[in-house]
Amino acid sequence: DRPDIMAKYTVRIEADRSLYPVLLSNGNVIEQGGLEGGKHYAIWEDPFRKPCYLFALVAGQLECKDDTFCTRSGRIVSLRIWTPTQDLSKTAHAMYSLKAAMKWDEDVFGLEYDLDLFNMVVVPDILGAMENKSLNIFNAAVVLASPETATDADYAYILGVIGHEYFHNWTGNRVTCRDWFQLGLKEGLTISREQEFLSDMGSRTVQRISDVAKLWKNQFPQDAGPIAHPVRPHSYIKMDNFYSETVYGKGTEVVRMYKTLLGNEGFRKGMDLYFKRHDGQAVTCENFFASMKDANNVDFGNFLLWYSQAGTPYVKVTSSYSAESQTYSLKIRTALDRPHVHSYCCWKEEDFVFVDVLERPVPSLLWGYSAPMRLESDLSDSDLTFLLAQDSDDFNRWEAGQLLGRKIMLQLVANHQQSKPLVLNTNFVDGIRSILLGSDVDKEFISKAIALPGEGEIMDMMDVADPDAVHAVQEFIQNQIASELKDIFLTMVKENRSCEPYEFNHSSVARRALKNVCLGLFSPKHAGTGQSAMLCCTGSHAVYFLC
Repeated sequence: DRPDIMAKYTVRIEADRSLYPVLLSNGNVIEQGGLEGGKHYAIWEDPFRKPCYLFALVAGQLECKDDTFCTRSGRIVSLRIWTPTQDLSKTAHAMYSLKAAMKWDEDVFGLEYDLDLFNMVVVPDILGAMENKSLNIFNAAVVLASPETATDADYAYILGVIGHEYFHNWTGNRVTCRDWFQLGLKEGLTISREQEFLSDMGSRTVQRISDVAKLWKNQFPQDAGPIAHPVRPHSYIKMDNFYSETVYGKGTEVVRMYKTLLGNEGFRKGMDLYFKRHDGQAVTCENFFASMKDANNVDFGNFLLWYSQAGTPYVKVTSSYSAESQTYSLKIRTALDRPHVHSYCCWKEEDFVFVDVLERPVPSLLWGYSAPMRLESDLSDSDLTFLLAQDSDDFNRWEAGQLLGRKIMLQLVANHQQSKPLVLNTNFVDGIRSILLGSDVDKEFISKAIALPGEGEIMDMMDVADPDAVHAVQEFIQNQIASELKDIFLTMVKENRSCEPYEFNHSSVARRALKNVCLGLFSPKHAGTGQSAMLCCTGSHAVYFLC
């Protein structure tokens, strides 16, 4: 079972027709028919070489949902989703997701599906999902959905999972990895494509916030602990060791940095060369690096260290402004953060000086969280308030609100513990107000930007966790916000409620997200206005009204 050992497969399956009426394998079915004794057979042929980990065979009692997809070259591809009979009605969104992923891959990367048939098997008997060539196999829990029981988050997750496994057709199947040490390339590149797909189908900023929050929560602690390892580990005891947040999550960020450095056009040129050079091959991280480098004629310097070094880069930024000389300076210190060995190694410094600056600016750093690092700056509370209200980079706008919210909550927790009066910074409320009233701001982003940091997040930052104090402070802040902004919240709820049948699209998802966050902040408990909340149920949908 080595990914660099590749072969073409022709598979003949024979089975009892009554017990196993459906016989599936990779590729196209080239012959099928009946046999004596109530048996039947099917012969499948996959014209593309693949390693054995991509081989699959399915035999069972399944029903299918059929559809077709017309490729950019005019070929008609048959699409089939196979499930137990009772689950067939829950596959509509899965089919939508598959067709959306196929079209997106053609539009963005010029990658067309390469066979006449694409099968998906959805059963409760396996874990997760697997990208077996032309026969993707999924656990029912990550694919099946209906409006009666599924949420927007469920629908978005299904869209991403199906897109991810389909995108592996080119980044993982047609071009696979030479050995398992290159897993971070195969998975990092495909997850990056999945994230771009979800960004284009929804809100780019909200998707980035979600991806970074997951990285901070899951991968950073791994990098800071005793099992820290690079994206491409140097050795392993068990293959299971490779399925880590570092290999997958940080590997994705490394791929994303290529795109940040090269831009969309440059990254596409690198991808085109990568497929031109390596279609049908088993490759390494260096092969991908060389394709990006050669296609754009650039020098990436020591970029490959991202694959071989464990730990999280630490960046400390300090600023100074001289009104007399009208100069603004940024001093940037960088090191590799290795907390589990209690050290920062290889400190380096660099100064940037800006001239003819008429007044002190507020820096917006690391736009879009362009690299997986820990950033510390000397931004003041007033700076963060300004960025929350005015930053043109929405990710940094969100993060400014989160940083300010954490600082405010920690200070109020200390005041509560000392029985001091609690007073909320009015600038923080004004920042939330400016977001809510922004005319050109995506509603789903607003729902993220006005949400307070979680109680668990605040307790993680304390030397000694105090759940009662943290909860009391969060209640206090919510009450203050609700009291100050109740009219705006009420307007938002009224403008974004709907009794229409459920639809999964970005405008509907964004509308529901904003309405729900506003309802959570503006409730009778928080608003203190005597207004009551009424739940009106219509069919399978629950709609809240404030009256």
